[in-house]
Amino acid sequence: MKKITLLLMVFGLMLSTKTLNAQTHFTVTMNNGTTYNSGVSGERFAGYPWGGVGNHVFNSSNSGSISLVIDSYDEATSGPEIYVRFSRVGFGNAPLGWGSDNSTDLKTIASSDFTNGSATVTVSIPDGTLPVAETTDYVNGYLWVLQVVGDNDPEAYVNYVVDIEEKIVLSTKSYNKLESSFYNPSKDVIVLTSNIEGEYNIYDLTGRSILKGKITNEILTSSLRSGVYILKTDKGILKFAK
Repeated sequence: MKKITLLLMVFGLMLSTKTLNAQTHFTVTMNNGTTYNSGVSGERFAGYPWGGVGNHVFNSSNSGSISLVIDSYDEATSGPEIYVRFSRVGFGNAPLGWGSDNSTDLKTIASSDFTNGSATVTVSIPDGTLPVAETTDYVNGYLWVLQVVGDNDPEAYVNYVVDIEEKIVLSTKSYNKLESSFYNPSKDVIVLTSNIEGEYNIYDLTGRSILKGKITNEILTSSLRSGVYILKTDKGILKFAK
């Protein structure tokens, strides 16, 4: 247990390089999911089961507008900034070890961005991001991490271990809306009025693939629970609620 705790502390140090005054901890909620506390060691990896595969799944359909709510932040006594950072992390595997590379700062959140200790930001996985196994100099065990980290305390962080399903393409074409297509609640189907062929995939807002199949004029959605979903086709996407 002590070894695991030490590794987590080292990991936080590797991803956060500034040392200022002590920072109060904060909570993070991604896409209206579970809330995690940066001050609780068991929550700092956002539910990651330590199985070698990220438990937060992203693809071109859901990686363009990731909502992060940062709460319980004391802007009066905390450090000046919080960073949202995307990196490839070694997870103890050489040569990276518990260090990181391919890092991109997605957002810098200043104290002035908070109101009553809360701020909501939207970030995107970098365009062109590959599944981690397809990245240059990949070593088995490396993983992508979306991290929310305090400016001045290496132990004030929440790490979302990410599984990238496909090369991330955030082009206009990938995000074309399926014009004239809609969800029909009376029949519990998606009506596709455009000339679309091929396969479809329906994702929930966490990026999990819920339903897939061959495209027809009407896609039956009776197996889906109430919620918000994204239909992805080669021609574009449709966000719908049922």
